[in-house]
Amino acid sequence: MANPRLKLLYKLALTAPIKPEQDPSKIGG
Repeated sequence: MANPRLKLLYKLALTAPIKPEQDPSKIGG
């Protein structure tokens, strides 16, 4: 999965404050 868009979304997910409804396991498994 070297998809630039996925990498960007993952980077945003890491930098954004983690909210209960935005659990990393739900976003990127």
